[in-house]
Amino acid sequence: AQRDLFDQLHVDALQRAGRLAAVQNILQPRANAQPQSQRLRRRLHEVYAALSLPALAHHH
Repeated sequence: AQRDLFDQLHVDALQRAGRLAAVQNILQPRANAQPQSQRLRRRLHEVYAALSLPALAHHH
């Protein structure tokens, strides 16, 4: 759980610093591994929108 908190803080810091491509590189593999995670999907959707990338495809 402590590692998850550290990872979350790291991703938050990257996002605040405007390092959205780095955030995408961290979150995309996690979202692929956990397609049921709505939290990851929402977070990635925000990053994609900020990067002006096409909307996330729904993986089933």
